Amino acid sequence: MTAIPAKLYEAFEKIRLGKVEEGTRLFDRVDGFDVVKFIAFAELSYFRHDWKRGIQFSLDFLASDIDWDSRRYAVGDYKTVHLELILVATCQLECWKESRVSLEELKKISPPNLNERRYQTILSQIADPVNTTRRLKESKPKRRMEGTIDLEELERKATIAAPTGSLNRQSYRKQRFKVSFDGLVQRAYDKASTEDHITIYERLTDRLEEAETYQNAAKSYMALENEQGAKEAIRRYMRCWKFREPFQVAPIVLFTDPELWPIMSDRRFSESLLTIPHHRESCPGIALRFIPGHSFSVLFRVFRGKKTSHHYAMKTMKFSNALLNKKKTGTIPVIPDIKCISPKHGDLLLGRCPIEAAKLLKDAGAPVMSVVTENQDFGGSLELLRSISEATGLPILRKDFITKIDDLKISLDNGAAAVLLMCATQTEQSLFELYEAALGLGLETLVETHTFDEMQLARKLGATLVGINNRDITQLERDGGTVENTRNLAEFAPEHAVLISESGINTPEEARQAIHAGADAVLVGTALWQAVDMMAFYKQLCGG
Repeated sequence: MTAIPAKLYEAFEKIRLGKVEEGTRLFDRVDGFDVVKFIAFAELSYFRHDWKRGIQFSLDFLASDIDWDSRRYAVGDYKTVHLELILVATCQLECWKESRVSLEELKKISPPNLNERRYQTILSQIADPVNTTRRLKESKPKRRMEGTIDLEELERKATIAAPTGSLNRQSYRKQRFKVSFDGLVQRAYDKASTEDHITIYERLTDRLEEAETYQNAAKSYMALENEQGAKEAIRRYMRCWKFREPFQVAPIVLFTDPELWPIMSDRRFSESLLTIPHHRESCPGIALRFIPGHSFSVLFRVFRGKKTSHHYAMKTMKFSNALLNKKKTGTIPVIPDIKCISPKHGDLLLGRCPIEAAKLLKDAGAPVMSVVTENQDFGGSLELLRSISEATGLPILRKDFITKIDDLKISLDNGAAAVLLMCATQTEQSLFELYEAALGLGLETLVETHTFDEMQLARKLGATLVGINNRDITQLERDGGTVENTRNLAEFAPEHAVLISESGINTPEEARQAIHAGADAVLVGTALWQAVDMMAFYKQLCGG
């Protein structure tokens, strides 16, 4: 087969990193390779919910006269997947008659490698719009209730699990009784109840390496009606998904699974998945097969960031989940803000040890914590962040003026599970770049807003963890913020985002007002440190 030009690889990379328009322009500059472009544009269209274009590109691919499967054996039933995508898009557009006519015309040209049985099934489903719509839009994930799992035994087996990988016949005979760690979790999923599988997933997720395991976790979350947990599992799926062919933009099979449709039907969410850097470990080797004569430096530019660190990519993102789990108990999730100095009120510690205070707050029920590391005005440090992370074991939000990607890596290395990105201090471009980079590292991002325009920017970003600062951070908390700002902005927050009301909360009543306004949690700092009895006041804020 003719070698694929390096420009196409660069176009795929642009799209995967969220630079869709730039990638599309690169595609248009390459003549020929229409089938490759049909597939990429089809996948891009589905993730952007441009169903009409998706159908057309899928039909163009299916009608191609290239014997695709025999030339690229790794694709497998790729044409069958595109048939199923046409069905999904048809359901969204309700263009049943048009799709049926198009598929019947497709059959007349007898394209190669079209699965006849699956083709007839799709055609019959398109001919029955009512039942097909019900199956796709109204089906709910089933809860698995076949049995339970001995978690200790599972972890014991995991310690002796053999690594995955292709084996020759001899080595297979030696290892046939062993199984990969992901294989063990998959077996557990096959026979465990939904709740048990989620327990396995949340305890062991930092060790999982196969995308399918995350996909099953998302189904379990959906069965438990935890949409936020399902979305987070799909994001981790994207970070470890290994595309077997270089033309794939993203795993479109996510759209063909009815159990995941409730979250994949959210356009902002599905489009945001394109910005998550995928696992590219095998890409340079694939590229070398198809781009003869190009130097390694060219390949490096095309596949920059190709090998994601396991430590970064698999870092567990538990900050939002911890808040939501606390909320389920019927109490207000209160995030203690650990800071040493207030620009308005001066020294907050008054001789107290912030690490010891953090331990006591954990004992009082704090699900997560925030640590201010900015030194000049707030007296914080990275050492304080690391110490509190180690002392409490809770998910920690790093609050600082994050301006570059190195700041994100430093945050991760010092124990942060999430970082604060302030719309007020970032350009739109830098905010998108930092948000994208944080996702790639496995960090959650609290996108902080203070005005309506900043909230619109958070919506455009597709942020899933959003903060409303009741004070103006550009004045370093010297203004008198109130919960009124949360009331004004909460209704404009991104749909399904976890919303946090920050600062300006001085009493338990104000905490309740923030929750009633639409916040899922509140962040309290100065008032907590100024309380006569910090622990008692914290419990009062929670509603206890």
